[in-house]
Amino acid sequence: MKNLELKNKLNELAIEHLEDLISELRDEVKTKLKGDGNTDEGGFAGNSGDYSAQSSNNFLSEQASLRRAEAEEYQKVVNKLKGYSFKTEHTAVDFLSLIKTNRGTYFISQAIKPLMFENERYYYLATDAPIYEVLKGKKKGDSFEFRGIDYTIEDIC
Repeated sequence: MKNLELKNKLNELAIEHLEDLISELRDEVKTKLKGDGNTDEGGFAGNSGDYSAQSSNNFLSEQASLRRAEAEEYQKVVNKLKGYSFKTEHTAVDFLSLIKTNRGTYFISQAIKPLMFENERYYYLATDAPIYEVLKGKKKGDSFEFRGIDYTIEDIC
């Protein structure tokens, strides 16, 4: 697979992964909003209703809000990823470069968990990652140290 095709594929994998995650989060929001706290188990049922159920519903509502916000943040990342195009290869580390080192392969785009493709793990880094500051501008063959670990750049595209 050619380098630009590989970057496109890695970008597609990241989008698919995040869209699956967004779908799971949205399903979780729906489940939490349906609520599990509508019973009178162990609660105090008085004139104001079931305090246990109210507390449970408040908790579920808060959790649903958190999951909804998380899904919205992931959607922003997906929208950014969908806007990327890979027309030229890089000769120095910069945004949207793919860097193969002796310690792993890094794709400078958005920070998401590492993904596997064709039996190789790819680490997705954002430009605000501490290691990016050390990587930026480096070229094939350059060596550097990050947090006490030595790296050598074997390839960049």
